[in-house]
Amino acid sequence: MRWTGLFAAATWLAAGSVMAQDFEIGAFRQHRAAAVAAVNSGNFATARMEVSQARAMLPSAPSVLLLGAQIEAAAGDSQATKAWLDDYLKRGLWFDPARYPGLAAVLDDAGKAQLAANGADFGTFSTLAEIPDAVLVENVAIAGDGKLYFSTVREGALNRFEPRFIVHDLPGGQGGYGLVADGKTAWLAVSPGGVAGVSAALREAELLHIDLKDGTVVARFSDYGAKGFNDLALGRTDLYSSDSQGGAVYRLKGRAGKIETLIPAGKLGSPQGLAESPDGKTLIVADYPSGLWRVDLATGAASLLAVPDDVALPGTDGVTRDGNDLIVVQNGVSPARVLRVHLTPDWQVIESVEVLLRGGVLEEPTGGVIYGGDYVFVARSQWTDFGEDGAKVPAGVKPAIIGRLKLRD
Repeated sequence: MRWTGLFAAATWLAAGSVMAQDFEIGAFRQHRAAAVAAVNSGNFATARMEVSQARAMLPSAPSVLLLGAQIEAAAGDSQATKAWLDDYLKRGLWFDPARYPGLAAVLDDAGKAQLAANGADFGTFSTLAEIPDAVLVENVAIAGDGKLYFSTVREGALNRFEPRFIVHDLPGGQGGYGLVADGKTAWLAVSPGGVAGVSAALREAELLHIDLKDGTVVARFSDYGAKGFNDLALGRTDLYSSDSQGGAVYRLKGRAGKIETLIPAGKLGSPQGLAESPDGKTLIVADYPSGLWRVDLATGAASLLAVPDDVALPGTDGVTRDGNDLIVVQNGVSPARVLRVHLTPDWQVIESVEVLLRGGVLEEPTGGVIYGGDYVFVARSQWTDFGEDGAKVPAGVKPAIIGRLKLRD
């Protein structure tokens, strides 16, 4: 269903749940859709009941918090509208007051100040590289020799920045997505996709192990159940990959042999970035609709991490470990943000979340890597410069930007 008008803000985004073990994304979406249908038919009692049930499942879901405010605004209850918005704003979230003047009108001076603060640019980073070519940069890695590599989707390839040298070119219909470097080699997640500019009907998803010296493929791995390999993470001994289209998470034990399914399709909505804990016992997976999930690597048990009352983690894409913390890229909210997630030593609890960057030139940022104590990442990926059919948007293509964010003084 396509939502328009007053309730268009009720998108698919959602964040972490207090009752992680009970979370089921299908039921959550059903309650939210029922709330939208009810309010559109003027049935406010049912709309309130359904949106409250969705909120109980995912208390920090931005879509639900904004929908709840819209329902109460339509019902004419300004006090209840403000209560929903207060919860929304305290989590650092922003909405465009010009688009939703009815919601903005109920805010008091403190609420208006909070809204402005949530939408303001914050933090700075230096530009490490610009790629002017219309290639759609997805991820970056730095090899053992300190050279910068990046993957491209539209002209599928593994590239080295000189300013752009193609190390390994992919066949038409395949795009380069997740990328990690391991000394003198790199791992590249390859997925079929029309955005690459050529029909992907005859292509399959693969994980490629590539020699960075000459671009030869050392080994290739595939799983016929995967619709596409997206993000990658290197652990102590294993390689992990997410399938954002199919919903599964995969592991390549010992970085060799056969790909195994760590999380089967159906549990997550759209898995994205991943990171293994320092002790190698836990994997964190970002699920775009629902937040950060914790996976026990010994048992495979997965649960959605709870978030503090002032946090929302919808639209999380890139995930990188920095010591015991995570640096995550959140491109599913506006303005986009780079966050530091502080975890307990066992990675079972999110203690707090710190905003490192917000807005500015960040435009569909994706993922990155820790290098020299800094975060090197794709600050502008060019995803917004192409339509779903792979064609360039009328405004044209602007350079992709790889940034360097200083994490320590």
